[in-house]
Amino acid sequence: ERSNSEKDDGMIQKLSNSKEFEIVESSTTDNNAGITFFRVSGSKYYNYTDEQIERDFRIDTNAMNLDLADAINASVANKEGIKAFIAHANITDDRGRIRVVLCYTDTGEPANNIDILTKQAREVLATHFRNVSDCRCGK
Repeated sequence: ERSNSEKDDGMIQKLSNSKEFEIVESSTTDNNAGITFFRVSGSKYYNYTDEQIERDFRIDTNAMNLDLADAINASVANKEGIKAFIAHANITDDRGRIRVVLCYTDTGEPANNIDILTKQAREVLATHFRNVSDCRCGK
């Protein structure tokens, strides 16, 4: 059986490799032991930078992350009775910007299931990018 550390590394790798999510480095490390911050932004999905998304398309990426957390936390339990939950926090990123981030702790998978998280993230992205007609994503 795999150790918690191996499971955590696998989960962080899944988040890093995902088109929906990006890992966020905090400028402070106070009280952050065992927490990985990540967020949905659309930058890898639509091939625009966060700055372009916020400036050119007027999309509030902080609001997207709050919407994702709300969607996860309002979801119903699965067949096994497990209820998805994801915490969020405000941090200052390495560029000095206040960012709403989602929190993955070393105690288990975020939202209890990466598939639920990804499905909800795609729905949030589709909603927030519904008026963007030109992506650089090759579609």
